[in-house]
Amino acid sequence: AFLNGRLDLSQAQSVMDIIKARTDASLRMAAGHLQGKFSDEIKAMRHDILEVIAHLEASIDFPEDDIEAVAKDEASAKVTNIKNRIEEMLSTFNTGRILRDGLVTAIIGKPNVGKSSLLNTLLREDRAIVTDIPGTTRDSLEEYANIGGVPLKIIDTAGIRETEDKVEQIGVEKSMSYVQKADLILALFDTSSDLTKEDEEIINLLQGKEGIVLLTKNDLSCVLDIEDLKQRLQGNFKYMQISTFNNDGIKELEQEIVNRVYSGTVKQAEGIFVNNVRQANALKEAQKYLEDCLNTIEMDMAEDFIVIDIRSAWEKLGEITGDTVDEDIIDQIFSQFCIGK
Repeated sequence: AFLNGRLDLSQAQSVMDIIKARTDASLRMAAGHLQGKFSDEIKAMRHDILEVIAHLEASIDFPEDDIEAVAKDEASAKVTNIKNRIEEMLSTFNTGRILRDGLVTAIIGKPNVGKSSLLNTLLREDRAIVTDIPGTTRDSLEEYANIGGVPLKIIDTAGIRETEDKVEQIGVEKSMSYVQKADLILALFDTSSDLTKEDEEIINLLQGKEGIVLLTKNDLSCVLDIEDLKQRLQGNFKYMQISTFNNDGIKELEQEIVNRVYSGTVKQAEGIFVNNVRQANALKEAQKYLEDCLNTIEMDMAEDFIVIDIRSAWEKLGEITGDTVDEDIIDQIFSQFCIGK
């Protein structure tokens, strides 16, 4: 379909995204790409760039008509507009990437603080073993949950503590590594007990990070000095009280996660979200060429130099739809499609 011009490259890639979609929001985004909503935005910008190129080249070819100043002014206004449109599209990349690949969420806490109970609650099924024996989870569990249309790739980590069990030791080390690479950290602290040595280790591990601190076992009497915890834990954390026993605070937690993912972007516009690194990089490079173009105009350089930058931006945008892309990139993209066994 791509080779015969029935689909552009962005639409072709969306076929795989539809197959892999884990939530309705993920599916809406992929379907929007397949319908050409994203491509239409790219093609409209390329069309506008061609108009600028045409006006500039006309002023080069017909200098006697004295249209140079007008062409430069029009070019500056249109290029600024296109650059702003690219900026708006790039602002959707984080949300688009998460809807496509999932929000990597690490559940961190000491043993028996309620990590596995939280995982089961978010999944709405008993995936992890829950007992009152510390250290039940000795390795990391990875599962996907649908939270308000957002696919959460949840990692239930081993409780962080000192242990002689070699398997659990490896699990604790993996837990610490997930803190570094997670998109979202859910740090759990038990409100029914004072801070322990294990809690102190977690506080040290989370210094300077950001995420959500979940104060668990809200159904029991509160013993923990929450203000003391806030003083000790330096970083950008939102504090929420929850209980997986009676589901208190769970809806609020889910809404907070959705708000963080969309962060001001319009949910109905998933079809034009930037959702992969290749698209984002091409847009960033096009934006850079447009910035160079504006600098060239400001320096009052000849139209020939302006055209070089703006044509480069036009070509970069064409890489997204496959109009100006190399064969190697096309082969690499389609190598990810499984044709059969």
